[in-house]
Amino acid sequence: MNALSEPRFPLSAAREAVGSNVVEWEAVATRGYARSSAHWRARLADGRRVFIKQALIGTAVECLRAERVIYEAVSRPFMPLFYGAYDDGELALIVLEDLTDEEWPPPWSPRGIESVLVSLAELHRISPPKELEKLEAIRGEIVGWSDIAANQNRCSRQGSALLRGLRKRSRYSCKQARTLNLTGRNCCTST
Repeated sequence: MNALSEPRFPLSAAREAVGSNVVEWEAVATRGYARSSAHWRARLADGRRVFIKQALIGTAVECLRAERVIYEAVSRPFMPLFYGAYDDGELALIVLEDLTDEEWPPPWSPRGIESVLVSLAELHRISPPKELEKLEAIRGEIVGWSDIAANQNRCSRQGSALLRGLRKRSRYSCKQARTLNLTGRNCCTST
């Protein structure tokens, strides 16, 4: 399926993933990188409201499989409930608790800030699932400043001020990207 075409709701796959009939659904508008996946909100016959993320292209399928590993291995209060997944080799999706009605800052309350800090501290104590590829092994794929630095001439049409800023930023960011610690033993990867 082309990521830019309108995907069809994966009714039978969603039903198989959650073990319940899907009685209604709606597409969730996405932008940017998110267009490599379709997003849906749905209501199940058993009353649950769910969020469905469906991969539309090969790289999104791989990312969704890694995301699934995390949801299956890590269950904490700061994460949405994981209801199930479907993957037949071509069609892949995960089904999560729908968080639409939750609080989505800004503005941030002191209670909300404290909750985030507590959640980050807890996340820092969690070891990532062993099935996941280490970030250090895919540094070149996830840290793109060296690509930007190598292709600065493409940006020259945007104006010399932008190009000067890009050159300055990319030199700094390439250095930061080379020295960023991605060998950690926890989900935050810093230690």
